[in-house]
Amino acid sequence: VVDGREGLKTLFARTLRWRVKPRWYAAALLVPAAMYGLNYVIQGLRGGAIAPINVAGKLAFSIPTALMACLLEEYGWRGYAQSRLQLRYSALVSAFLVGVGWGLWHMPINYLGWSQYGTTAIPLLALGFLSNVTLSVLLAWIHNNTQASMYLVLASHFSITFSVTFFGLPSTTAAGELSSTLVNTGIQVLTAIAIVASTGSGAKRLVRG
Repeated sequence: VVDGREGLKTLFARTLRWRVKPRWYAAALLVPAAMYGLNYVIQGLRGGAIAPINVAGKLAFSIPTALMACLLEEYGWRGYAQSRLQLRYSALVSAFLVGVGWGLWHMPINYLGWSQYGTTAIPLLALGFLSNVTLSVLLAWIHNNTQASMYLVLASHFSITFSVTFFGLPSTTAAGELSSTLVNTGIQVLTAIAIVASTGSGAKRLVRG
């Protein structure tokens, strides 16, 4: 609608932009896995009732779910919205704005997942919203440091959704679910702060100055 066929060609051509430094492959794939994996470990150390991961079962569910999520979402959020907003705002402000939209987008499905916890669903929804905003900073960071490579952004979103489902800790109690979600969101907030801090004078662009 806005850029016509040429805009679509440019957008989808960025999917083939895979020649980036290896460290960005590591960042795109391993940072999300480390965040959710750390939460899994923390819950175990705190005495949470976590069962060993059923690897085969988790892979069978996590891989198609992650593929569907990244392919259906990222061309809109980072591919279009982040890029367009950065024409007017800083990368960090753009990431927050995209994160707000992304958080509102996920709120209905998050509610379906948390409605069983009664009134505790309200703080869970707030944490879920904050999670999307902080993850938006991570994805914008990947986007801006890889020459707007959709290939790497898709890979990072894949890793996020895969890690959420693979290391997921569904709880039978509202308190247990709130505890796990609070720790998880805290890790993501700290990761976003570390990303902004690491870019130094380039924080507005989310690239190292």
